[in-house]
Amino acid sequence: MGEREKMFECELTREKLRHLEATLAANSVTRTLILGNRNIQYILGVESSGFFYMDLDSKSYSVYVAPIDYGKLLKIIEDCGLSFEIVVYGKLTELTSVTATRVYPNDYNALLRQIISEDRNIGVNMDALPYELRSEYSRSNDEKIKDISAIISQVRALKTEKEKQAIKKSSEITEKAVLQTINEIDDETTVREFKSKLIRNLYMNGAESLAFEPIVVVDGDASYPHPPESSSASGRKIKSSSLFLIDVGAKKHSYSSDMTRIVLYSSSNRLNELAEFLEYTYWVAVDKISEGAPCRDVDLEARRYLSRLGLDKYFIHSLGHGVGIEVHEPPYISPFSKDTFSDNNVFTIEPGIYFRNRLGLRVENTLVLEKNRVESFMNSSLVIR
Repeated sequence: MGEREKMFECELTREKLRHLEATLAANSVTRTLILGNRNIQYILGVESSGFFYMDLDSKSYSVYVAPIDYGKLLKIIEDCGLSFEIVVYGKLTELTSVTATRVYPNDYNALLRQIISEDRNIGVNMDALPYELRSEYSRSNDEKIKDISAIISQVRALKTEKEKQAIKKSSEITEKAVLQTINEIDDETTVREFKSKLIRNLYMNGAESLAFEPIVVVDGDASYPHPPESSSASGRKIKSSSLFLIDVGAKKHSYSSDMTRIVLYSSSNRLNELAEFLEYTYWVAVDKISEGAPCRDVDLEARRYLSRLGLDKYFIHSLGHGVGIEVHEPPYISPFSKDTFSDNNVFTIEPGIYFRNRLGLRVENTLVLEKNRVESFMNSSLVIR
């Protein structure tokens, strides 16, 4: 990683910490335990075991990790000049040369019990507690523990400026690689070869990793939203098919993107008509999005449009989802969602229609709601003809 990227990631970490601190303070939470490897990744930029302790009154911060993760977290803390203490726990501490300021031979659950019992009025994201402890504290109705699961979810759903920049970069890498690889298709290119080239192009354009295993399918294999993995390793020639679907996302600075495109090789009027209907469904949904709009209403608006065409029964998944550290996170855009749209949400809109064993069509962009306006991080045609 170059110095400029390292500087960006340190600024990203500091900005998120300020966002986290401000949100906790606004909810009168001064001491908290934040659990979950993805939440640690949100705070420090790398996925890690353990948990994070914050005391806003004393401005003290501690990261509790197993020995296996000590080195990479120490490097980030030193590189970014963060005043964090690293505490190493677990039975392996007795067999290693880790030189943390504090070392606990206790296992994960025992250490959590100890910290919670010693601290009054602590906030804990209970949804990430081990089942044994969650059941234990739920039964006891311990009023000194405040469940901050919803607060942590809110923090991660409302992206900072640097987070949006990271997702924009991830999206640019994804879109560039997809278009580049489509342009490399010739008469002999197979699905398997395309996927291999696509992954290569993602990394060559700057991806750190894949947000998920790319879906690359043709014709009947596209009729399943999540097709068998073998479908993306097919030896079928792409240009011999009617329809080619690509669903892929890169990660950059630990942030995901998600994009789906369909490429039409058939001159079938019906297939082109279905693709046009789907493109319009996407725009119907986007036009419905605004600050405070219920996510379920946006999903249902897309279904109402498809219903007028007799196609709603073929739309068999949710309309979209939030994107960030994880490729699927709040807000969730489904007919049953209780989420609402807020400024600084980053999310996908991905309508699809599927005719079992025949074909499937889906289009998708990663978007941001900013100052009550929806902007897409991807700008290419949803359907490529």
